[in-house]
Amino acid sequence: MNFVAWIEHHRRSLVAIAVALSLGGVFAIANMPYGVYPVVSFPRIRIEVSSGSRPASQQLYDVTAPIEQMLRAVPHALNVESTTSRGSTEIFVDFPWKSNMDTAYLEVEAALSQILPELPQGTTYQVIQMLPNVIMPFISYSLTSETISQVKLLRIAKYQIGPMLMGIPGISEVGTLGGRHREIQVQLDPAKLQAFGLTLAEVEQGLRQANVIKGIGHLQDQDLLYLMFANNGFTGVKSIGNLTFRTAQGGIVRLADLGTITKGVAPRWYMVRDQSLPSVEINVYQQPTADMVALRQQVEKRLKRFMATQPKYVHLIKWYDQTQLVASSVDAVQEGIVIGLFLAALVIFYFLRNWRVTLIAMIVVPMAVLITSLLLYVLGMSFNMMTLGGIAASIGLLIDDVIVMIEQIARRAGTPGLINPRGEIFVAAKEFLKPLTGSSLATIVIFIPLAFLTGVTGAFFLYLSLTMASALIISYLLTAFVVPIFARGLIDFEKWHDPGHEKAGWLKTTHERVLVAAQHRPALAGVAVLVLIGVGYVAAVHTGSGFLPKMDEGGFVFNYQTNPGTSLPESNRELLQVEHIIKTNPYVAAFSRRTGAGLGGRSERAKPGRHLREVNFAGQTAEYMEGNGPD
Repeated sequence: MNFVAWIEHHRRSLVAIAVALSLGGVFAIANMPYGVYPVVSFPRIRIEVSSGSRPASQQLYDVTAPIEQMLRAVPHALNVESTTSRGSTEIFVDFPWKSNMDTAYLEVEAALSQILPELPQGTTYQVIQMLPNVIMPFISYSLTSETISQVKLLRIAKYQIGPMLMGIPGISEVGTLGGRHREIQVQLDPAKLQAFGLTLAEVEQGLRQANVIKGIGHLQDQDLLYLMFANNGFTGVKSIGNLTFRTAQGGIVRLADLGTITKGVAPRWYMVRDQSLPSVEINVYQQPTADMVALRQQVEKRLKRFMATQPKYVHLIKWYDQTQLVASSVDAVQEGIVIGLFLAALVIFYFLRNWRVTLIAMIVVPMAVLITSLLLYVLGMSFNMMTLGGIAASIGLLIDDVIVMIEQIARRAGTPGLINPRGEIFVAAKEFLKPLTGSSLATIVIFIPLAFLTGVTGAFFLYLSLTMASALIISYLLTAFVVPIFARGLIDFEKWHDPGHEKAGWLKTTHERVLVAAQHRPALAGVAVLVLIGVGYVAAVHTGSGFLPKMDEGGFVFNYQTNPGTSLPESNRELLQVEHIIKTNPYVAAFSRRTGAGLGGRSERAKPGRHLREVNFAGQTAEYMEGNGPD
């Protein structure tokens, strides 16, 4: 059975399959997750270690060096780099590309657990897997108020908003930054300590041992089991002041008699301000494969419901939203499809003067996009910058395939005087099958090397090459097998004929004149080619290069460094002047400042001794929520 007979016999089945796959594409688009970047696991793990406020040299000797030695023994670890400062260490462990990073993460965790008992008491660490979609928060809010304290704002953010948002499937972490922690401060009198024969270490040990809640057993009585606890936890200033110590003379003295006990707040080494007000930032992180756009909608819904219960003097401001970049990418793809289809329709209608012929292109190109989306969904991919960019870049090639096939069918079946013009449709498609196959393969083969690139470039461009290759293959199949069927069903070639048949239009005439002139003066053609090559070379040399295209998220970040040794209040005084400049700019909708803490993903909290160096500002389009509950 030849091509013409086969497509004639299976024409209904082919159309049914194409329509079914297109409907599947609609389902895929509705259920496929959206993200800024593809789900790529970089072969790098970051460890953040905190050991109080010990000097940098001592931190390097006691903490960094032992951890580095242990991490170098992790299987397949290529390189270990560290940065040590006062009381903190940041370590990066690199692994080969295509490593199983889940296994590597567990091996790093095991190595750190093994070395932890040998580190100074109180040392803590956090292991972070470098995934582009989860390192940075996808949405950030600031909680501000001119009435209530920073202590209460932090409690609202940490104990009410945080757990509420963590209940959303797909949220991996809700971090808070800023605010103040309440504490009870004990200021001891050195003279009284000496008089009673006590030391600071003895008082500290007594406080730690007294403030405990300990299970002491259980009691069974009348078929009931009672769990018994000894609760010696402090309840306030009075209970701490009543703590007793044995003096060197054998007597008893209360802690209140050794100094003063007052309520206060813990010292801070960083400062967070939003809209010129002290604030508590709420940073929401997603799971690697979660739908960023859907998560944003759920987060906003819950926050609006929560803010309806809060007083009017509590304000929640969204100052960062990564989903805006995704939405703009989706809009760009939709715009590209619409503009491409419109221009293609103008071209087809101008040359063939038939709206039915134009309708075929308007149907087949969206079908190719839908089926491509279905294939991406089946492969477990998401809509991101690479896949959406691949679809947008392939629109022109999809339209080109359809146009040339329609033109071939119109040229053969639209010839006046044919006895059976409908029978010529599939014959025309068969004639064009080899050229179509060759041109499609020549284009698809270009993307094969991209799939074998290594490193960061290969990890990202793999998704771009898969998307474009899939779109071109699907376009080829639709053009070869579906377009001829649509042409047979929609166009009546007995009434409609090719308007350009045996007519010398201006385009054909101009083309012939240019060819004749080039044949008579081949040297001029050679000079033109050389000029084009030269212009292309100059453009290539002066064109910039980069990994990703320039992206505008509607915001900016800049750093401000004060001199080493500058206090936090002095740094804040200087930055208040910068805040005033930003606030008076009518084009800035919202801004956030972190003094002593960076904007580098989860590494955001400053360590003691580091607040003197770096200040970060960020600004983006903002949304405000105000409490609507009773005061």
